[in-house]
Amino acid sequence: MLRGISVRSLRSRVLCSRQSVAFLAVVVTVFWMLHATLKISRTRYKSPATETNPTSVNALHTKTIGLVSETLPSNTLRNSAILTLLTSTNFSRSVNGGFLSQTAPIAGTGQGNLMFMYASLLGIADTNQMTPVYPKYGYLRNIFNISALSLNPLNSQSVSEAKACAYDTKLSSLSKRPGNNVTAIGYLQSWKYFSAISDRVRREFAFVDRLRMDAEEFLDNVSASSETTPNSKVLYIGVHVRRRDMLASYNVVRGYTVATKEYLTSAVQYFRAQFPSELLIFVVCTDEVDWTKQNFRPPNSSSVVVVFSENRDAAHDMALLSACNHSIITVGTYGWWSAYLAGGRTVYYKNFPAPGTHIANVFDKNDYYPPEWIGM
Repeated sequence: MLRGISVRSLRSRVLCSRQSVAFLAVVVTVFWMLHATLKISRTRYKSPATETNPTSVNALHTKTIGLVSETLPSNTLRNSAILTLLTSTNFSRSVNGGFLSQTAPIAGTGQGNLMFMYASLLGIADTNQMTPVYPKYGYLRNIFNISALSLNPLNSQSVSEAKACAYDTKLSSLSKRPGNNVTAIGYLQSWKYFSAISDRVRREFAFVDRLRMDAEEFLDNVSASSETTPNSKVLYIGVHVRRRDMLASYNVVRGYTVATKEYLTSAVQYFRAQFPSELLIFVVCTDEVDWTKQNFRPPNSSSVVVVFSENRDAAHDMALLSACNHSIITVGTYGWWSAYLAGGRTVYYKNFPAPGTHIANVFDKNDYYPPEWIGM
């Protein structure tokens, strides 16, 4: 005994002290590695000066690490990112099969195209066991709860799609390519790319609160003004009519078409026949209000209400259309995604594209339209 302390107790305390020192050494080493990585990264990479800060995204954790700015959506991805940081200073490899990014063939890509690209990015990454990445200030982060990491992988190999509106099987075997990181170039417009993760895609495209709440308020106001009762069976039919840019001469030559009055009439008749006892409220969004008001005119009936969304931007209109029960769409990826997010039944204009045109050559109807959708 030494002043009331046994030899065994003294040895135990010494051992604990040694373990504490060892643990402290590990912590210092990890801190030094992080510091060195940050220092190297800041000297090599800078964020684009032209980008602006997007609307905050719920349930995401943003972490700046010099080389890239990461958005970490979950514990799994967060742990993968930390492991990558500790084992590599240039992010040339992902810990689970490589990073997958995507880019459009041309600039100025619209909202519907961007959604196809992102959804297909998720699906292709899932198929190939890769990690999808999306720009930190990408447009879709402003309106959806996007979860993909935000970083810039190095040494990425480019792979171009064969056709813009058709499923390309080679994108399902990216993991067999030499090197880890891949950039998919194309519009990737096929539901087949992400059919296996459709639930995840819908979660990713959950609108931010300001848009979701605005859509709900719009529909509530319509219902209130339609003299409905608590016992009324109400169905909202989202209608998207796109015409203006499709009628431009260069788009006509390429093969774009516009839906006719007869098509819209047939689509309305379909839903009236399918739901004869419900109050059908047709919510119409269009880029050509005057033409649509003149030509989308369901017969007067106490069971039919038509309301137009006017002077609203693309994000608000899509949130509104996606909140409906069923859909009538004409042409374009914007209407496609409005219907996909709404679920329910979808009627689409089948006379697209014009035969013998450029668009027809890169378009596969079976790859573009889900099999349960109804062409008229």
